[in-house]
Amino acid sequence: MYIYIVTNPHSQNQFIKVGYMSSTPKGIIKRYKTYYGSQTTVICWMYPKADETEKKFKERFIQEHLELELYDARYLMSYISWITETTRTSPYVCTGNIMPSSDTTTKERVGVLTRQQKNKL
Repeated sequence: MYIYIVTNPHSQNQFIKVGYMSSTPKGIIKRYKTYYGSQTTVICWMYPKADETEKKFKERFIQEHLELELYDARYLMSYISWITETTRTSPYVCTGNIMPSSDTTTKERVGVLTRQQKNKL
């Protein structure tokens, strides 16, 4: 199970989506690319209690909630920090072109981009 954040430049940095899914990172990005286009970014954390973590997230960030599963994008770094601390895992950062290498269902070129690796770029 994964808890994830979806961002997209077409939202003009006004909102992000938060959710959880039992799908792979490839499945998550594929689902949201359909709606938001190829520039969609998904930040996801593999965590067996993703559903419970999403509920806690909603309670913690009630003031930043806009509607449905949408949250104010100005607090993105707070969301990332909170989920990382809560799950005690490093996130995968997936775009339309980069997927975690643990996703063996793809025939596309894949790579892993953890937070530590991203900071080295």
